[in-house]
Formats: sequence, C-alpha cells, structure tokens
Amino acid sequence: MIFLMSSTRLQRLLLPPVVATLAVIVHLAAGQAQAVPGDGSGAGRRAWLESVEKLTPSQKQELFSFQRSLSLKTHAEQISILQSSERCVSAATDLDDLQSCRRTAMASRRALMTKNRDQAKAFNQKLGLPMPELNGEDKGGRRGRGSRQAL
Repeated sequence: MIFLMSSTRLQRLLLPPVVATLAVIVHLAAGQAQAVPGDGSGAGRRAWLESVEKLTPSQKQELFSFQRSLSLKTHAEQISILQSSERCVSAATDLDDLQSCRRTAMASRRALMTKNRDQAKAFNQKLGLPMPELNGEDKGGRRGRGSRQAL
C-alpha cells in the first residue's frame, strides 16, 4: 500500500534535517576559513604557532577569549543567514527567485568571512602575531575550489 503525505507534512518532516545539514556544511566551511593562518605550505601556520608560543599566559588567554567569542558570534550569524535563506527559498516561486536567494546567501556568507578575517587580522596585529598573505584574491588570483584561505 502506498502512503501519500501532504506537501506541507513532507516539508515539516524534511526541513529540520536539511537545515541541520546546511548548518554543518556552513560551520565546516567557516572552520576552514577561520583556521590558523597559513599559506597552504604549512610555513605560515608554523610561524603563527611559534609566535603564539612566545606570548605571555595572559596574552594566550586573551587570544583564546577572542577566538571563542568570534566563533560563537559567527555561529549565531551563520544560523541567521541559514534561516533567512530558508525563508527566501520557501517563498521562491520560480528558478530566478531561487537563484536570487542563493546569491544573497552566498554574499552574506562572504561578507561574514571578510568581517571575521578583518577582526582576526586586527587582533593578531595587536598581539604581534604574523599574518601571512591570503591565498587568492589579495594576490590578484582567484581561489580554486578546495583551497584553504588563510585567516
């Protein structure tokens, strides 16, 4: 016997796992973007870690507090972006609307990453930590898929 569900009931069933999956994907992508600074070869990461080791215990605590605070704010903003995108997609009536929702969500995620990068750069400079060149846009090139961008 075939059991048919209403469209609304099906959406209610599927929406939470889809939103949770999207949240995990955004979280993982943001984790890569907020990783310890580096140039992809590991040299920038090693230099940054060596510099962190030279910090005083109070500076290390300050760095930890900043990174934790930034992560918590980022998570809240990512959830907000996902919820807004979900409302937009639900209200979309055609492919153009759907593409507009996707572009808006992508622009919001990029703006968030840029803001986080700028905050991290300013904080690292305050502590005297090195900030290697970014892979990609700052070098005049385009970042390829799968490459990591330094903080």
